[in-house]
This record gives sequence, C-alpha cells and structure tokens, in this order.
Amino acid sequence: MSAQTAVGFVLERVADVLAKIELPKDVRPQMQRLRDKLKLMQCFLKDADAEHEDDLQMHNWVSDIRNAAYDAEDLI
Repeated sequence: MSAQTAVGFVLERVADVLAKIELPKDVRPQMQRLRDKLKLMQCFLKDADAEHEDDLQMHNWVSDIRNAAYDAEDLI
C-alpha cells in the first residue's frame, strides 16, 4: 500500500471517530490535531510523489510516514 493511501485510510478513520464517537474532552482536541497533521502529510506525499521520485532521502521519509500511518491505524 502506498504511503498516500495509508495516510488517507487513517484520515478517514479519524474523521469517522470524530463524527461518530463521543470522545472524552481531552481526547477530542488530540484527535483533531492528528486529523490536521494527516492532512498535511497527504499534501506532502502528493508533492513528494510528483517531484522527488529519485530522491533516496525523500523515499525514506515517505516510508517513515507510511509506517507511522500504520501505527496510527493500529491505535485507532
């Protein structure tokens, strides 16, 4: 699964949680921040795919983001 797909999937899950589940008062802002950061990651990944195909460092960052998205999915 591509990093962009993984982040998009987690973003959908976070949006579902925010919309459908009554979260404790201190958890809701954290989930909203996670949603906002995931949106930024999506923008970064779209740009990275388009412009930095052969950049090894960029490839490593994208891989790290994909792994972080998998970890976030496991937590949700």
